[in-house]
Amino acid sequence: RKDHNGSKMERPLDDKVNDTFAYWKTIQSINEPTTLYEEMEGQKVHQSLSKDVRTRFLDFYTGVLSDQIEEPDIIWQILPRDVWIEIFENLTVREMARASSTCQSWNNMIWKNARRSNLDFHGISTRIPSIHFARMLSNFPHLKRLSVGSYGAEFINHIQLDVIKKCTQLQTLDLRGCRKVTWPALVRLLESCPKITSLFIQGCYAIRKIEPILESAPQLLELDITGMQLSSSIRDILINQLERVNLARCSLIFDLPDPLEKFPGNITELSLTQTKITDLQLENLIPALFKLKILSLQNCKLISTECLCKNLPILFNLKKLNLIDACLTPVNDQVIDAISSTLLDLQEIQLKRATEITFAGFRNLTKLKSLQVINLDLCQVTDADLEYLVKFRGNSIKTLNLGGCRELSSPSLQVVARHCPNLEHVNLTDWREIDAGDLVHLTNCLNLQTVGFKLNFKLNNLS
Repeated sequence: RKDHNGSKMERPLDDKVNDTFAYWKTIQSINEPTTLYEEMEGQKVHQSLSKDVRTRFLDFYTGVLSDQIEEPDIIWQILPRDVWIEIFENLTVREMARASSTCQSWNNMIWKNARRSNLDFHGISTRIPSIHFARMLSNFPHLKRLSVGSYGAEFINHIQLDVIKKCTQLQTLDLRGCRKVTWPALVRLLESCPKITSLFIQGCYAIRKIEPILESAPQLLELDITGMQLSSSIRDILINQLERVNLARCSLIFDLPDPLEKFPGNITELSLTQTKITDLQLENLIPALFKLKILSLQNCKLISTECLCKNLPILFNLKKLNLIDACLTPVNDQVIDAISSTLLDLQEIQLKRATEITFAGFRNLTKLKSLQVINLDLCQVTDADLEYLVKFRGNSIKTLNLGGCRELSSPSLQVVARHCPNLEHVNLTDWREIDAGDLVHLTNCLNLQTVGFKLNFKLNNLS
């Protein structure tokens, strides 16, 4: 490839291609075939490739150096077929179509790869005729993951689902945004693909019932019905073997007059973001969630802080908790005290806009010895609060969001840099003023990957 001036352009390559190219550069510098294996063993790049591929490289380059094989001029002529297939495995259908037009060899490796397990239709905006759609899927009998993405919004209906159901090895089916998919057609598909464990039907607005779908998928473990307007009850979901459920913005019926202690309670991840669940319903729901590890109550504005104080301590296995705008009033010290007293394995907590947390609340947060991610965006955090928190819990913190904490000043950044050696991500948006010298202190955080701040910051003593 050349730019408009005729100069040669560097083309980005896959990591494994780079490793292979490093092989080629090594081999080019070798004059005696007898030293070939020793040189290859001395290269660290060979460790990322399989033993079979390394052996084939050795045979190939031995032939090159002994003049039995003509030396190739370009890198794609020397890449083993196994490496190409692994690269093509990560392409979407749109990228596969473009790459397959390069040459017959690529075309065969892309469309006749019977081992392919992943197929993604993201980015395709034109309709694929049903006969071609069926022919395409027939090339991949061992397909385990199928995602139609934005393509399915207009073009996936009961006809295409009847084609998909021939992929009997499917384990993950992503139908997000497929507005024309109905529940009878989906039930027929699930009955033909009994191995499906993950189902994403967010935005499938033609589906109004969830019970037949759950009954037809005996091995289903993950369900995403974000934003769905269903006439079903949450009880129908909880009585199944599901482990990961996303009910964000869902209009389910929360008819929970009694506690759900008799249900299996297999759910480990649950999102109730922007649902209209009340105190009584949450109180009756919690007993069925004793295995829960991840819970999101973001924007559930009908819940009180008293309800959280009473029910959250029951979830002693909880590792991630999202309480952003979870209550009628902001999360306060009493909620933090209830959490820190029992949820000792908690690793992540989201407390954005929890403006009623005081020094007592931050002191209680230090009881969470496994805490790695803290979101204090727009909280009323002072320099003293932050110093106490990171002094006792800084070693475990990897992500710290302090955006919008306008009461914090430059000394707080020095304290963070001193007590958080394992910090990877920090957000400093909307701090009053940061000195360039303070930013230099972050070099103590050797694992730091991202620092967030606005460009309108005032950086003093910038050199």
